[in-house]
Amino acid sequence: MSGGQNRRGHRCAAVEFKKIRGAYRGSVQLRDLSQLRGDPADTLRAVAGVYRESLGEIKRWQKDARALKENRAPLPARKAWQLGDILHRLQSRMAAHGCKLQSVYDHLERHAGLQPRRAAEFIAFRKYIDDETVIPGDLTWSRMVKNVKSSSAAMRCARDGVER
Repeated sequence: MSGGQNRRGHRCAAVEFKKIRGAYRGSVQLRDLSQLRGDPADTLRAVAGVYRESLGEIKRWQKDARALKENRAPLPARKAWQLGDILHRLQSRMAAHGCKLQSVYDHLERHAGLQPRRAAEFIAFRKYIDDETVIPGDLTWSRMVKNVKSSSAAMRCARDGVER
């Protein structure tokens, strides 16, 4: 799969990560090589660092979510938004290097154990709400997930003082 485009309209190289001897190594298909900025080896090292840091954040988030589950506490919608934000920042930081994850959901499942459907829901939630503070503190993810788009729109309207 060839890369998409970043915000500046430049094509992004699709990067595949594999864990080799405890480190993440990035590779791109030959046809995407010309889309990398600067030295390809330096760019791939940089995006591997971005990927590794993001996986660390995801694993810390998962630890917090497990603690909630063990205490039989529902997942707060803000907590779900935070994971969506981690994933959003991962994609943005990679795009800044002219790269994108090839098969995002496969990577997240393989390296972080995230179910693809759940990851997609968290990313969509973050896409529709760009500010965590508009999410009511007592709102649970189970109430949000049923209709992320319309629930997100309602919160944005409430934030902006607009009636629906």
